[in-house]
Amino acid sequence: MSSTYYDRSYFYGRRKSNYDNYAKTKSIFYDFGKILYREFHPASAFDAGGAFGYLVHGLRRRGVESWGIDISPYAVRHSPFMQLGDITKLKPGRTYDLVTCTDVLEHIPEELVEQTLDGLYLLAGKYLVLVIALAEHSADDLDRTHVCIKPYAWWEELFRRLGYHRCAESEQRLRKSRLCRKNMWSEKLFVLEKGT
Repeated sequence: MSSTYYDRSYFYGRRKSNYDNYAKTKSIFYDFGKILYREFHPASAFDAGGAFGYLVHGLRRRGVESWGIDISPYAVRHSPFMQLGDITKLKPGRTYDLVTCTDVLEHIPEELVEQTLDGLYLLAGKYLVLVIALAEHSADDLDRTHVCIKPYAWWEELFRRLGYHRCAESEQRLRKSRLCRKNMWSEKLFVLEKGT
């Protein structure tokens, strides 16, 4: 899908996606930033596919040096801390204490998922938090850019095969949060930990 597909009509009106009004997610991502800060206490963070930068701003409100990228030229115009970029083409370089990728990996063609995860994992100095749309919850999905809808077990097996360590304690605490339960993220949230 071309980056220009993710224009204003993708984020508003449910014409191209499940979003009626993406601006309504601002408080959700600000609250998610608060929860992530309490769990991980990162000094730096990177949000891959962060759209309008709401999570980046939520973390910055807590003093975290946060940046992000998104493929949508329309989306990144909403934040000075977001840059235009493709998460399938991340290069090694700087690392961040916390890397997040929320409801983005389902947009990545299956043949590019492994290289995308490797790029995200390289950026993560300590933790990589993923929220991924799953096949188990896709019955009402209107978004035709969701090209990699896989079951939970598929992702678990991929993480195992790639040698990624899951942080069960953090996953459990985040999944139990009211925010994750309310937004149905509990079943589709994964925490990968480096250096263990």
